[in-house]
Amino acid sequence: MVLGRLKRQFGAPGGVALVRALREHLELSWAQAQQLVKLGKVHVAGLLALDPWLEPAAGLEISVDTDRKRPSRRVVPGPQCIVLREAELVVVNKPAGLATMPPTRTGERTLAEHLPELLGGVPVFPVHRLDAGTSGLMVFALTSGAADRLEAMLREHLVRRQYVALVHGHPTPGQQFDKPVPGSEEDRVAQLSALSRCLSVDPRGPLALLRMELETGRRHQLRFHLADAGFPIVGDHLYGQPELDKPLHPPRMFLHSASLDLDWEGRHLHLDCPLPEELQGFLGRITFS
Repeated sequence: MVLGRLKRQFGAPGGVALVRALREHLELSWAQAQQLVKLGKVHVAGLLALDPWLEPAAGLEISVDTDRKRPSRRVVPGPQCIVLREAELVVVNKPAGLATMPPTRTGERTLAEHLPELLGGVPVFPVHRLDAGTSGLMVFALTSGAADRLEAMLREHLVRRQYVALVHGHPTPGQQFDKPVPGSEEDRVAQLSALSRCLSVDPRGPLALLRMELETGRRHQLRFHLADAGFPIVGDHLYGQPELDKPLHPPRMFLHSASLDLDWEGRHLHLDCPLPEELQGFLGRITFS
């Protein structure tokens, strides 16, 4: 299948997958629309679109340019991503752009598939996940027994997880967000109880750098809670505000899993993970008059 030269911009209709929006707006076949994304020819709100089944928020600018060279964006974690290894668990620093576990719509390998190679063939058992666009600390079990224990600890809120997010607006320190979040992609009618807390607020002009804590761990929880309260995360394609993000040119969604605390095998484990370079650099570049 061959695509001719194409250069177009249009606003996302909202509520539909990127591949469908491309197909309908540009009168393409399904295969052609998916190929545009796969070849790196599509940007959403100025950021490279990696997932053809992403549902961009209404109004986000979708740009297509077949002359654009395909960037090298495949993320392959190296040994440096291992933060802590114990007999039955491993803590890793997940890079942004890498899905946690299969299946994925893009078919690319996930962190759970890369890790056994980095651990000398030891299998891993995911017990929670981060969105592909989120970076930072994650725990994997190394035995099925450890997986059962860690999952129980997560259910009982015995694993403390804190995130750093840059948002539009200024929440109140101590503010809680408890609106039920939508269920899975297969059951979006379901409403799941969820609780997030804002621990600290560092104002940056009209933006604020937040320290957030998860009480529960629902899909897209922080992204949904902050956007619903009027504080969308900078660079969030799904829940964000494109008209506010566009002049900032964020490198990606500004959400990072910054610390983990848990008690394990008679010891308290506290782990911190600094912001990755692209987010630190972005913070240093943005200025407000």
